[in-house]
Amino acid sequence: MDAKEDAKEDASSQPDSLLKPLDDAKPGDMVEFVKAGLSHWGIYIGNGCIIHFDKSDDGLLEGMKNRKFHPTTEMVKKDKIAVVMKNPDIKHVRINNYLDDQKDAMSPDVIVWLAKKTLRSGFHHGYDVFYNNCEHFVTSCRYGYSVSQQVNDPEKLKRAFRSVDIKVRIAEEEARKRKKKPKTGFIPGQCQTCGQVHSPKK
Repeated sequence: MDAKEDAKEDASSQPDSLLKPLDDAKPGDMVEFVKAGLSHWGIYIGNGCIIHFDKSDDGLLEGMKNRKFHPTTEMVKKDKIAVVMKNPDIKHVRINNYLDDQKDAMSPDVIVWLAKKTLRSGFHHGYDVFYNNCEHFVTSCRYGYSVSQQVNDPEKLKRAFRSVDIKVRIAEEEARKRKKKPKTGFIPGQCQTCGQVHSPKK
């Protein structure tokens, strides 16, 4: 299944009335950055900006590589949507208030206030892909109820693991190349004090 088919499948799983283009965004809306694996989420606060629960890419890669999901370095931050969209893994962005037909959303002022509050206090106890991720953050702000549907989707998890495994293999190969590359101007056996090559002592 390619990225376009992934996006169609994701869109078809939500009622059309709850999916909106970004041009229709209003403060308090949940912004979904659709990727081949797990989507990224933020709360729209106006003026083309979101507040989102981000994480260290290195920490997430390491955690998924070792299949350990301990909290990694995290940050709640405010960004322009255009800045977040620079991530090459993001296919498209949309408004997706997917629980509006099941739960009452809080008022826009309250949602934005809660999101801004986390800029100072943080969100729970650190990033965890299963229990405390960016989707948990936005649903907590909008509905007062923390949930992440995508981590219960086996296909999404498979695609996320596959994507991360590829990145891990690339990073490992680059690390091996750096390790093999000799230091410029260094001669094996050269004395670091006088610069001469000495015969090993017998």
